[in-house]
Amino acid sequence: MRDKRAEFVPSAVDLPGNLPELYREMVADLATSLSDEAVAERTVDELHEFVERVGCIGAMTCRATGS
Repeated sequence: MRDKRAEFVPSAVDLPGNLPELYREMVADLATSLSDEAVAERTVDELHEFVERVGCIGAMTCRATGS
């Protein structure tokens, strides 16, 4: 049984040592991109669409779709 369990244990993930710096750069790029009105409008549309698709949260609790 331990051998089977070992098959399902995920391997460790190596993260870069400068992860906080990389994250800050990505957030700065995102903030810069979202300051462009055309990009921001498309982003809002995509987020609304995503929330509608997610719709049901948890077992069968529907919020975004109203079902």
